[in-house]
Amino acid sequence: MQAKAKTPAEHELVEICMAELCRKAGFADAEKMIQRDLQFLCESIEVKTGVLISLSTIRRLLNGQFSRLPQIATLNAIVLFLGYQNWQSFKLAKTPGAATGAVPPRKTGFTYARFLLFGGLLLLATLALLAIM
Repeated sequence: MQAKAKTPAEHELVEICMAELCRKAGFADAEKMIQRDLQFLCESIEVKTGVLISLSTIRRLLNGQFSRLPQIATLNAIVLFLGYQNWQSFKLAKTPGAATGAVPPRKTGFTYARFLLFGGLLLLATLALLAIM
């Protein structure tokens, strides 16, 4: 299946996305990023999302060197790193006049605080049962 050709709006959204990615990672200017910075960016995305994006892909996206819209999995991983649910929610949030029912960025998964709470309650219940016996 051939990738869908990008529209100017999609290209601009990718540029906005990559600018946000640089800001979130602490880089003011993507053009001044060196190899080590790009590697840090790739590793940060992988740690947070579990998706490995190659250094060459990040470089191409930062430089706007793509003729077709990148793979949706790549875009999803980048916007997930930024705090959005997926590429579609990012597009809705960034497109003026988009549907008002846009899904805002949200945290997903089982948080550490919930894990500690559940573990603590389980420990207390176990201790209470042992004390009864």
